[in-house]
Amino acid sequence: MPNTTIINKLTIERDYILEILLLASRFTSNKLTSSPLLQGIYLLIKNKQLHIYSTNLNTYFHTHVTIADTFECDVI
Repeated sequence: MPNTTIINKLTIERDYILEILLLASRFTSNKLTSSPLLQGIYLLIKNKQLHIYSTNLNTYFHTHVTIADTFECDVI
């Protein structure tokens, strides 16, 4: 996979997104032996929605926030 850089600016209220990310982090694994994918939060921007996913394989978290931007990307 080639290295890619996405330079975009997403404007969202800081306290609001921090509250959502804190909640999502409760559904990640904090064990050192677990897979790195279970230790992160997946962010997906698609169709003017910021989707936030996390799981520890026992419980699952998903929420979305409507945004004005039209670009699409994903990041863990």
